[in-house]
Amino acid sequence: MSGIVYSRSVRVAGNEMDEAVMQYLKRKYNLLVGERTAEQIKMEIGSAYPLEKPLTMEVKGRNLIEGVPRTVTIDDSEIRESLSECVATIVKRCARGTRAYSAGTFRDISDRGIVLTGGGALLKNLDKRIREETGLPVSIADDPLASVVLGTGKMLSDFKCCAWFVSISCCCVWTCGTRRIRGDKLGGCPTICFALGRQPSSRASNEFELRTDY
Repeated sequence: MSGIVYSRSVRVAGNEMDEAVMQYLKRKYNLLVGERTAEQIKMEIGSAYPLEKPLTMEVKGRNLIEGVPRTVTIDDSEIRESLSECVATIVKRCARGTRAYSAGTFRDISDRGIVLTGGGALLKNLDKRIREETGLPVSIADDPLASVVLGTGKMLSDFKCCAWFVSISCCCVWTCGTRRIRGDKLGGCPTICFALGRQPSSRASNEFELRTDY
C-alpha cells in the first residue's frame, strides 16, 4: 500500500494524566499538589491495570480547608482510579483501530503485535491493559523514551528511507503535541507501534497512525 491505512488523534497524554491525579487528590483529600508532584505520583505508583504487589506513597501538599501543609498516604488503586478515564480513552482508540483495516493487514499485525514507545509506555501494566482489550500481543520498546529519536536517526542515516518515509513496514504511532515524527524504522512484517509521551505544548495529544509497505 505504501501509505497511511488509519490515522486518528486523541487529546489525552501525560499532561492530562497529571491533571487527573491533581484533581483526584483535591476531591478526595482536599489536598493541593503541583504538577511535578502529580507526575512523580504517576510514575511511581500509577498503573493502567492491577499490580501484583500493591504500592503506597506518602504525598505532601497543602490542605485546602486549613491552608496548612498536610501529608497523606495513597496507594496504587487510588491513582489507577484517577487515571482510569485517560487510560480508557487511549485503550478504546487502540481497540477501534484494530477494526479499521483489512483482514490481511490485521493478520500480519496479529503476528507482530503492538509495540509501546514513548514516556507513556512506562505507565505500569499499560501493555497488559491494551493486550486484554485488543487481544493482540503487546510489548514495550527497549528504550521507549528515546524510540522516536533513535528512529529518526535511522531514517536520516538511510538516504532511501529519508527520501521516502514509508520505509516503515507498518507503524501505528502515538505522539504528543502537534509535531509528527515518523522515523521509527521497525522493518520486517507489519508491526504496530504506539508512541506515548509528552511534548512541551500545553495541549498535548496522542496521534495514531498505521502505515504499510507491501
